[in-house]
Amino acid sequence: MEKRKRFISRRPICLVAAIISFIILIIFVDYLVCTNIIKKYQEITLDRFTLFGEEGKNLKDFLLKDDGSIISETDDPWIEYALDEPIYIKSIDIIVDWINLERKYAQVWLITEKDEWIDQGFYIHSGTNTIWLDDIGDVGRISKLRLDLFSQSGCSMVVNQVVVNGHKTLTMKYQWFFITVIIIALLIILLVRKMKIEGLSAFREFKEGVILTVALSFLWCVFSPLDLYFNNQSEFWFDIYILLPTVLVMFMVGILVGTGLLLMLFLFHRRIYHIGVILYLIFFICSYIQGNFLVNNLPRLDGSSFDWGEFSAERVKSLILWCVVIVAVTMLLKYLHLRKMYFVIKYVSGGITGMLIITLCIECYTTNGFQNKLDANITVKNQFEMSSEQNFIILVLDALDAEAFGDVMEYHPEYKEDFSDFTYFPDTMGAYPFTARSIPFILSGEWFENRTLFEKYNSNIYKNSSFFSTLEERNYKLGIYETTVPTTDSSIFRFDNIIESNTGLTSYVDFIKSELKLIGFRYAPFDFKRFCVLYSSEFDLLRKRDESISYEGFRDNNLQFFSNIQTQPISYTQKNTFKFIHIEGAHVPYRYDKDVNIILEGGTYEQNIEASMTIAATYLEKLKKADSYDNSVIIIMSDHGYDEEGTEEYGRQNPLLMIKGRNEHHDMQISQAPISYDDLQSAYMRLLDGAKGDEVFDWKEGDKRDRRFLFYWYLDEDHMTEYIQTGEASDLTTMVPTGVEFKR
Repeated sequence: MEKRKRFISRRPICLVAAIISFIILIIFVDYLVCTNIIKKYQEITLDRFTLFGEEGKNLKDFLLKDDGSIISETDDPWIEYALDEPIYIKSIDIIVDWINLERKYAQVWLITEKDEWIDQGFYIHSGTNTIWLDDIGDVGRISKLRLDLFSQSGCSMVVNQVVVNGHKTLTMKYQWFFITVIIIALLIILLVRKMKIEGLSAFREFKEGVILTVALSFLWCVFSPLDLYFNNQSEFWFDIYILLPTVLVMFMVGILVGTGLLLMLFLFHRRIYHIGVILYLIFFICSYIQGNFLVNNLPRLDGSSFDWGEFSAERVKSLILWCVVIVAVTMLLKYLHLRKMYFVIKYVSGGITGMLIITLCIECYTTNGFQNKLDANITVKNQFEMSSEQNFIILVLDALDAEAFGDVMEYHPEYKEDFSDFTYFPDTMGAYPFTARSIPFILSGEWFENRTLFEKYNSNIYKNSSFFSTLEERNYKLGIYETTVPTTDSSIFRFDNIIESNTGLTSYVDFIKSELKLIGFRYAPFDFKRFCVLYSSEFDLLRKRDESISYEGFRDNNLQFFSNIQTQPISYTQKNTFKFIHIEGAHVPYRYDKDVNIILEGGTYEQNIEASMTIAATYLEKLKKADSYDNSVIIIMSDHGYDEEGTEEYGRQNPLLMIKGRNEHHDMQISQAPISYDDLQSAYMRLLDGAKGDEVFDWKEGDKRDRRFLFYWYLDEDHMTEYIQTGEASDLTTMVPTGVEFKR
C-alpha cells in the first residue's frame, strides 16, 4: 500500500517532467530550424541614406528633400539599389514613417544575376510593409533591387529603412508555429488527464461554449464573406467557387481556435471559463449588430481618401452599443441562474445562426451568386488603334457635372477652341446618379428597375445590346475600356481588348488575410476598423497572372490614360473601330490640378474638372496629329452628374454631354435643347449614318418635355425612386417625384 501511494505521488512529477522535456525538445527543434533559415538568407539593413545613395543617385524621378522625405515627380518613379553581392531573398520589409497618399499600388522588382526581372505588387502604407517572396528562391540569387513605391506623381513619403531577409520576419512564422504546437500539446495532456480523473461528465458545461464558438465562427468566417460577395459581385474578380473553399477553411480554423481558447480556460478554472463564455456572447451580439446595422455611414472602400476624424459619430454609436450590450448581459446574468443563462446562450446563438443561414440562401438565389466567372482580363490592348475609314469613340469622364463644367468654362475661354467642332448640350438629364447603373444604360438604353437581378441585367446588356450588334454588322472592331464589365458570359470576348486567360490565386494564405481584413472593417469595433482598411482592388494583386498576356491591365486612372496618350503611338487597322473609354474624370478624391499633376492637399472639384478637360483635349490633339480625328464620331460625356453636398434624397442628374460627328468643322456650339440619356441610342444610329452633332436629337431649343430619372443611394441600391424633370436639367426644384418606387 505504501509503495502504491509513493507511485501515485510520483505521477504528477513525471507528468511535469514529461511536459518540460517536450517543451525543451520543441524549443531545440525551433532553434535548429530558425538557425538554418538565418544561415541561408543573409540579412541586409539599408537606412534611407544608404538606399538613396550619395546625393540621391539611386533615385529616379524622386525629389529628395532636406528632411529626408521623397516626392514622386512622375507616375513611374523608382529607387534602384545594387547589392554588394548576389543573395537569395525571401522577404523585404519597407518601413515607412509617413506617407501621403496611403494604400497606393506599389511594386518590388528583383533583378537576378542573369538579368531576369521578377516583380511583386502590394499596396503601400505607413508602418512596416512586408513583402513575402516565397517563390523567388527557385529563380536564383538577386543582384539588384528596384522599388517602385508610387504609381502616380506628387506623392510623398519618409522611408525609415528597408530590411532584406529580416531575421525577425523570417523566423516569426516558425516561432508562432512552435508556440502553437506547445499549446496544443499542453491542451491535449490536460484534457486527457481531466478525462481520466473526472470522465466525460466533466465536459457537460462545455457544449454551450462550443455552440457559441460555432455561431461566432459562422458569423465572421462564413456569413460575412459570402454576404459581402453576393452583394458586391461586380467588385471582385473571383467567383463563389474560389471563395467557398477558403470560407470553409476559415470556418474550421475559427472553430478550432475558438474552442481551443475556451478549453484552455475550462481546464484552468471553471469560473474563468464562465467569464470567457460571457465575453464570447457579448462579442457575438455586438459583432452581429455592428456588422449589419451600423455600416451605412462608414467610409467607402473605393480608393477615395478619408479622415477617420470625420466619422466620430460612428465611434460614439459603437461605444454605446458595446456598453449597452455589456450592461444588458451583466444584468441578465445577475437575475438568471448560470444554467438558465446557458440555455439563453444556446438558443440565441442558434437562432441568429439559423436566420443567417436562411439569409445567405436567399441572397445566393436572388443575386445569382452561384454563377461562374470567366478567366478574363480587361486590358489596354489596341486602345490607340484607329481605322483609316471610320471610328466611333465614347470618352466617359466620371462624375463630371454639366452645370459645374459651365461655371469652369467661364474662366477657360480656350475650351471653346479645344472643343471646336463639338456641340455641347448643358440641359442634359442622365438616367441614374451612380456609375453601376448608368454605364449599362448608356450602352443599351434599357432601364433597370429592380425587377430582376442587376447582375443578370448587366450581363445581358453586354451580350444582347442592339448597339453592339449594329456596330458589328457595320464591320466595327469593338474595344471597351471599362472596369465594371461583367465577366460571367463568353460574349464579352467580342471586345477585342478583353482577353481570355488562365488565372487563379497566388496565395490562399494572403487571400484569407485580405478577407479577414475586409470582414473586420465591417464587424470589428469602430476603433479597430482603421487597421482593417482594404480596397476591393487589392484582391487583384492575389490574382495569378497569365504570363502569355503581354498587355497591361486597364485601370480607370486618369494618370494612366494621360500618360498613355503622351507615350503610346497611334496604330491603324482596316476595320472600323469602336472605343468606349471610361476614366475617373472629376470623381473624388480631388487630387489633380489643371495639368493633371497630383495635389497632395486642398484640391477642388473644379480642379478635377480642369484636369479632365486637359486629358480630353490632349486626346483630341493626338487624334488630329494622326489623321484619325476627322473620320471619327467622338462623344465626350459623363456617366452621371455630381452634387458636392452628397444629398441622399436626389441629385447628380445633370451629366456632361458633347458630340462631334464625322468630318464636322465649326466653332463650338452650345445647344439648350432638353436632352435625355434616353435619347442616346437613336443618336448613336444617326451618328453612324453620318449626322452632325447638332442633328442627332429630335428635341430643339425652346422645347418643353418631361424627362425621367431614377434615383438611388449607393448604400441602398435596391431602392429606387422615380423623378420627372419638368424644367431645366440642373434645377433640383423642378424635379418632381412621381410616387413610384422600385424595390427588390
